[in-house]
Amino acid sequence: MRALRAVAIVITLLATIYAIDVWVVLPYECNLNVKRGMKRITSFESLPQGSLEAVRLARLTADELEPCVLRTGSNIGADMVLAASYRVVGQPRRALEVYELALEYDRRPELYFNLGQVQAELGDQLSAVRNFTTACLYDPEYFDVISKEQPEVRNAVRAYLQANTPQ
Repeated sequence: MRALRAVAIVITLLATIYAIDVWVVLPYECNLNVKRGMKRITSFESLPQGSLEAVRLARLTADELEPCVLRTGSNIGADMVLAASYRVVGQPRRALEVYELALEYDRRPELYFNLGQVQAELGDQLSAVRNFTTACLYDPEYFDVISKEQPEVRNAVRAYLQANTPQ
């Protein structure tokens, strides 16, 4: 009987340790990694594009955030920082996958905007225009930025607004 009770105590302790790791430690570590990654993004945005230091910082950030995104999936901040890091290290397809994953959990206009940028980089203009348009509809501040370089977006937003404005 004592042996059975000891086994039950050990199992309970192991389950508690696992739960603390999954629900407390991992999210805390991921949040710290996201904060560090955001600081690095600010750093590598001020560096020349393609510089070794920018790529090194982006690679370090990606290495720290990949486990967070794989385990949690729904940490949009981690997704956005990881995708930005992939773009800096020249992996736009991986960035595209992460932005698409993030859109499964949240519909932020900056996700659509960033996804559109990656799609444009990869030559998928139709998808880029669709996502730029969605970003503009969610947040009109994107309209001025996007419509200068993407007249198709300006036309699509105007057509949408005309079709959905009561006469």
